Amino acid sequence: MEFQSYLQMIHGADPSMLDSAYVGQHPQVWKLREYVYTGQSAVPDGDPLNGHLPREATITEAPTGLEIALPPLADEPAPRRWVYRPYDPIVDVHAHVADIIVIGEGHSSWGRFVLRGRVRPFDGLITLVKQYAHRGLWLYRGFVVGGRDGHFVGRWRDTETDVDRHGYEGCFVLGRRSEN
Repeated sequence: MEFQSYLQMIHGADPSMLDSAYVGQHPQVWKLREYVYTGQSAVPDGDPLNGHLPREATITEAPTGLEIALPPLADEPAPRRWVYRPYDPIVDVHAHVADIIVIGEGHSSWGRFVLRGRVRPFDGLITLVKQYAHRGLWLYRGFVVGGRDGHFVGRWRDTETDVDRHGYEGCFVLGRRSEN
């Protein structure tokens, strides 16, 4: 629903006000790339409102892979580094994948944005942060349902609200664009 209706709801408006509230659709295009890590110790988990990536991480994408660097710990002279390689469904079906990071970009009526986040290994929950240049950060959490060519479905929310409070949120569904 539109933000003003949402504000009325969290400030005690009667739920019947939803009968006249505007509920919108926000078409957008996402282009995503998956990178996997097969080593013993992947990048540590970070802030859930940052796609579970550490806020201090430097992420560099190249055709051969994704490099992530973190500042050195107090007793280390150099930054900590990990190299993730592009996901390959043929190779990775039998590999022990320790971590999956998703990077991408896209556009909507609000403008261009970048995406980053992780896939939780034990159940496939995808957590992505969408960052606009002038519209802040938005968190998307969900699952791919219906197989590899299925839909990414779940809930989005603002990242300005503390993680332990209810934020401005809604549901989403993204599907693959047809090749026609």
